Amino acid sequence: MPKLEYRLAEDGYPAIYHYESIPREEIAVRFMCDYFVKDQVVYEKSSTANEGNLYIIYVKRSETEVPYSIKPSKVGMGYVLLEVREVDDALEDYPLLTTLEMPDLMSLLLYLQSDYIYVNDLEWERSSTEIDEDRFIYVMYTKRTN
Repeated sequence: MPKLEYRLAEDGYPAIYHYESIPREEIAVRFMCDYFVKDQVVYEKSSTANEGNLYIIYVKRSETEVPYSIKPSKVGMGYVLLEVREVDDALEDYPLLTTLEMPDLMSLLLYLQSDYIYVNDLEWERSSTEIDEDRFIYVMYTKRTN
């Protein structure tokens, strides 16, 4: 099985997290995510790399984003959770629009790759995506289209 590392995008590129055995589908989903949250720190993806059986995601610590401390209202029971949140510069927080249950990682990947989605009969445009390991959830940030 392949391996995955998160490395800081700075001198020496130190590895900060290492996953010894991880499914390729999960690596693909993580490559799609713009942000990575772990140990109450938000990291922003700067690039990705493949070194044979080792996949690498280079990140830098975000200076503007803060992690959510509220756990999701749903608990994953055989499915993958995806929060859809609204991005609006006029708001202090990113309001939760819905929490979706994805049957598998491939379904999640296809959803995260969508430029536009529909929630509550309204069209939303993908702004960015995130994996939040602290809360065991993926997040899609969206902006309302007109």
